[in-house]
Amino acid sequence: TAGVEREGWRVAAEKEMTDNFVHRNVFRPALEDEVRQHGPALPMKCVWTLKKPDPTSSRRIKKCRAVVCGNMQAKSAVEQLYTSQVDIASILVSLRLATMWAWMTSAIDVKAAFLYAPLPETMMIIVRPPACFIKFGLAKAGELWRLQKALYGLRVAPRLWGVERELKLKTLRWRTKVGTLELIQSCVDSCVWCVRVVFQRPYGCATSLLGILVTYVDDFLVMMTDSEERRGLINAIKALWDTSEECKLSPVTPVTFCGLEISLVDGNLHVHQRAYINQLFAKYDLLGAKSLNNLA
Repeated sequence: TAGVEREGWRVAAEKEMTDNFVHRNVFRPALEDEVRQHGPALPMKCVWTLKKPDPTSSRRIKKCRAVVCGNMQAKSAVEQLYTSQVDIASILVSLRLATMWAWMTSAIDVKAAFLYAPLPETMMIIVRPPACFIKFGLAKAGELWRLQKALYGLRVAPRLWGVERELKLKTLRWRTKVGTLELIQSCVDSCVWCVRVVFQRPYGCATSLLGILVTYVDDFLVMMTDSEERRGLINAIKALWDTSEECKLSPVTPVTFCGLEISLVDGNLHVHQRAYINQLFAKYDLLGAKSLNNLA
């Protein structure tokens, strides 16, 4: 049994190395002069998790995520780590519009999103492969890597992914029967994008609003009618990045986004954080506590 269990974790580590690190060109071998210039290499470690493929399944999938120990990286007084965060009010307003106009609401997320963001040429980061990669024969003892992508654990990784995400969304175009569509970034909240038709006129003028896309790190909330235009947007996003399957909101399928649980009950949207609240209750051993109304 122990051998089977170990083999399962080895396969998970191999998948992380092959599918993410090698396939996405996350690193290259560090040169000797780069190592001398950089100084001590940053260590890496693996984070191991067991995940369910879907809520209805009891089977758990072994996953490995190799990360940099970014807490050991020298800090700079001028480094910029900020990445935009969507305002909760923007989500609620978007959902209200989706309800008014009978739009379909769905969620989709980008897998290993940070690994799509390239590191600037001026940013040199040398790392030492995780010990488990060496143990499983995925890396050689003593080898060092120069990172080329924003690996998880780096303090700057969220910001670099945010820059990459906005760059791609600003240039996204897809053709439909109504014309070529594009995403226009809101001037009120940079995480809100409006779906509009592009005209062949100066400054890329657009027609009426066809839908809304809201971003939160690597999660996207899409609100549009169930149409060719919507399917074109989803396909365009999938062409840019490797994503999860689209989770469509329905009376039997809730959607989670930005910590909010969105449910459809009798045609009305219910937005709450019941799962998060239950986690807090469980954390402080309050699941069996009496309600406040019953307290003496």
